[in-house]
Amino acid sequence: MYLIQVRRDTAAAWTSADPTLASGEYGYETDSTKLKIGDGTTAWTSLGYWNGGAGDVNGPASSTNNSIVRFDLATGKLIQGSGVIISDDDEVSEIATATFAAEYNEGMQTTPQTVDFGGANPAQKKLITLNTAAFVGLTLTFPAVGNYILRTVNKVAVTSLTIAVTDGVPYYPGATIDFKGDSGAINILSIYFDGTNAYIASIPDMSTTSESVNIT
Repeated sequence: MYLIQVRRDTAAAWTSADPTLASGEYGYETDSTKLKIGDGTTAWTSLGYWNGGAGDVNGPASSTNNSIVRFDLATGKLIQGSGVIISDDDEVSEIATATFAAEYNEGMQTTPQTVDFGGANPAQKKLITLNTAAFVGLTLTFPAVGNYILRTVNKVAVTSLTIAVTDGVPYYPGATIDFKGDSGAINILSIYFDGTNAYIASIPDMSTTSESVNIT
């Protein structure tokens, strides 16, 4: 009976010595139980751990039950645990910070515009400034089913505006959305797109000089 052993030592000892393993030579870390296979040219500290296949990843020896896994560094090969927990009932807890989608500014416009919530500047929330009295056309395009918000600001007094939805039919609370308002008026559209139709609820004509409303 023959006994085959590979080179082995602690992770710290391997790092300190930093040898270059021969092509196909194994190096085993006795304390971490990780393995490296040499290529004949790469030093130990620059050699990746063997993971059994290009698509596999390495993780910690233990983990917290129900914690969400996240990548460690940018190699795509190492994972780590996190403090975010998903319970068996799909409840999420231990979130330290929640961020919200940023608003993308489409700029000041005077001619018919397409506000594309996908495209080159994808955003869930967008802002457009209307700079002509009769803004004749605003077309909305959506990349996928979901909720979207459009904020319009009147740079000048606006007397009319028409609105359309690409590849779909816009539905409003009423027949039309009234964008009329003095310079400085703000309109907010809350939109749900189901893949075909856009269902739009509007808060119209919130002039910067109008009476304030307190919500308690």
